[in-house]
Amino acid sequence: MIVRNSGDSLLLITQPDHAHLAGTLAAAIRSEPALDGPARETILLAAREHDNGWHEVDERPGVNPSDGRPWDFMSGPAAIKHALWPAGRRKP
Repeated sequence: MIVRNSGDSLLLITQPDHAHLAGTLAAAIRSEPALDGPARETILLAAREHDNGWHEVDERPGVNPSDGRPWDFMSGPAAIKHALWPAGRRKP
């Protein structure tokens, strides 16, 4: 989860939404040789899906007891990250 202040409220951006945007941005880049070569689709898939293991966690974000805000990706418990990284779902 990416947590940003937005006036009097918080803007919560899921890790999968962030990854989807990364894929969209990568698809628009034509100046990098790797993104204009035979590996293009593999690289774009990796960009789009790099956080796909976070769906369930981001559906019900935990709350940091010290400040009452949802845990974000950077400050969230390391145990959650360590459990999720190898568990990312494979897409065909």
